[in-house]
Amino acid sequence: MLDLLALTTEPATTPSRFFRLHAYEPLFATEGVCYRIVGLSDGLLARWFTLLRLPQAKTLLLQKKLIRPFELDFLRKRYSRIVYDFDDAIYLSKKGSKRFKHILRSSDQVVAGNRCLAAAAAAFQEKVTVIGDYELPPLSLLEDQTLEEKKKAQDMQAQINSRKEQLEKALRDFGIGAHVTAIFQGPAVTRYELQPEPGVKVSRIHALSN
Repeated sequence: MLDLLALTTEPATTPSRFFRLHAYEPLFATEGVCYRIVGLSDGLLARWFTLLRLPQAKTLLLQKKLIRPFELDFLRKRYSRIVYDFDDAIYLSKKGSKRFKHILRSSDQVVAGNRCLAAAAAAFQEKVTVIGDYELPPLSLLEDQTLEEKKKAQDMQAQINSRKEQLEKALRDFGIGAHVTAIFQGPAVTRYELQPEPGVKVSRIHALSN
């Protein structure tokens, strides 16, 4: 018998599945936890077919899926312990709210992604644990720049403006009239957006790159 059977979303690359299930696989291996992860389809027939073929396990982990009440009741009869895990506000829709409440009341334990979600779950389930709680950003982010930071920002802006003028001059040297209308500065590459003057074909600018 499995120690843990996890029913989760498809595909396997979803952030919830990756960070809240697959991230624990090395620990499972170290601790000798026998587990299996099964993705549930959104289609009723396909999902029901999957539920009928599930193996036995000591604990069933239902991650994020808001399954229908009769599906949960079926699982409740087969598994002695059910844990529900969720990491976003999936309960806000009218349909989601009804299923969410039913799942919480039927589960033995609830795992929430942060304190806000845990508070929403606590109204229907006493046993709520928070895993992956976020921290509020420090208020220092709102403080003014230091003189050194201001000087650095001014120097960088001056460098960008200088390159803008050089680019426009280089185009004029080739007989192409164009103006830089926007500058997008990235961590590694700064992108300059050009607006050709009337009558100037974009193909002439592209030809310069060859």
